[in-house]
Amino acid sequence: LRFLSMAQAAEHMHRELINEKNVLFQQRIHELLLRLPSDIRNALVDDTEKFAATIRKNRNYFTHYNNKEANNANRLAEVHLLGETMKIILLAIILLELQIPPPKVSDIVLNKGQWLYNHLLIRPNNKTQP
Repeated sequence: LRFLSMAQAAEHMHRELINEKNVLFQQRIHELLLRLPSDIRNALVDDTEKFAATIRKNRNYFTHYNNKEANNANRLAEVHLLGETMKIILLAIILLELQIPPPKVSDIVLNKGQWLYNHLLIRPNNKTQP
């Protein structure tokens, strides 16, 4: 449920910030990722296209429970991590929209908030993605 809430919040945020009509959900997620400072984006995801596709596939499966999408859905533990990653993305974008300078946002997310997000950040020695 938290994952779906984060996916819905991301879709709404994109509509409010970018105000484009007829944009597919996956493209909305990708465009939000591109708004992040590169150091945050690189710490959260290896491949923005793949991450956006993963969010879309899981959102579709858990929203519609379509058996056709079942093979594309991640295990629940992975979906939880995807939701937590989306929460960090949304937080960072909100901070940027509040006119907090990007270096400060990066410091908050990557350094000061690290104890909150340590399990989600991709380390150079640990290039795994949720």
